[in-house]
Amino acid sequence: RTNYSTNSIDCGIFLDCINDLRKIIKVPETLNKGAKEILCNYAFAKLKNRTPIHNQYLWLLSGFSRSINEIPKQDRELSKELIIQVINYYYSINNNDGSCCYSSLSDELNNITTYYHSRCLAFISFSLENINYKSKLLEDLFYKGALFLAKMYKTDGIKALSLESKRYYFHNNYELASTPYDIYVFEKAYNISKDNLWLELSANCLNQFIKSIHIKGFQQSKLNPRHHDWQCNIMRTTHHAWLTRLSN
Repeated sequence: RTNYSTNSIDCGIFLDCINDLRKIIKVPETLNKGAKEILCNYAFAKLKNRTPIHNQYLWLLSGFSRSINEIPKQDRELSKELIIQVINYYYSINNNDGSCCYSSLSDELNNITTYYHSRCLAFISFSLENINYKSKLLEDLFYKGALFLAKMYKTDGIKALSLESKRYYFHNNYELASTPYDIYVFEKAYNISKDNLWLELSANCLNQFIKSIHIKGFQQSKLNPRHHDWQCNIMRTTHHAWLTRLSN
């Protein structure tokens, strides 16, 4: 009980996934009870009093918004307002070029992030879909963020990790673990603009991504197995689920 640094992430994933689990099996009552407790007693308060690490509270937002219909009816509109408020806050601290820092916790982390950038945009887009909310302003801000993501890519379909502020996380010159979120953002950007740039980026990105899948089926963060990083293969592989959220 000494490390709560990823609590927002864990709870966001849990609230998101249990909605899919209910379609497959009869979920044990202990899990339903846990989800309700997170939703009503933790998530709302945590989103009001956000962590300064953007991907963490946005990850929680993705699960919170997915479970919006589980919230008591009298509190649902207030919860939707909070979702929009959180998203507006994130965009308010974005730079004019569509980039955003990893966190303002320190000077070292107060810089752009190649690894977390796309998932922040993905969580926002997903959350707005969950509450059926559309805004031209938010769409434009999302697209600006997507354009910045595109600028991080080289022509070979790999992002330069030298741009990453959380550089100690990977001992390599690039990473492929965030690819599912990148492609999710690319599709949303294509739906907005119909620009073939997003299809080309997705194709190059996917080609490199497929190469990084180990023969045993798990996701490697890079093509070169000599380099190591902090994150386990299981965590990376679970990100593949976001590819199932692409359109047919």
